[in-house]
Amino acid sequence: MPSAKEGYGLLFLAYPRAPGYKFQILVNGKAAAGHLRKNSYVYAYLPPGDHVLIARAATDPPDTPSLRISIERGQTYYVRLVHVRRIKSTTPARQAMGMGPLLKDSFRLEQVSEEIGQRILRSLR
Repeated sequence: MPSAKEGYGLLFLAYPRAPGYKFQILVNGKAAAGHLRKNSYVYAYLPPGDHVLIARAATDPPDTPSLRISIERGQTYYVRLVHVRRIKSTTPARQAMGMGPLLKDSFRLEQVSEEIGQRILRSLR
């Protein structure tokens, strides 16, 4: 398990128990932590300061979850990607063709405590 580097904060991002999308993790608009898949985690060393995390799905998600986080030197942070709900949507054209509603997934990024973050990481090993 990685530990904080001198002069940086350590950020873990986890994606437990959710539909199987693959997300690219962006920090301040730039690829930074690789790709996050179902039942996995990634980590990144970030300089102190405010950062915006974005999880961008490779396929067609209904949203692009983001989270603003303030990083301090020598600290460890835990964020999880949460599947919020399945959204049913339809259009008049789909209805006219006798097609059912589309199902789309909605996600959010949320910061969690060290206790919860460690528990999630242990479950993903």
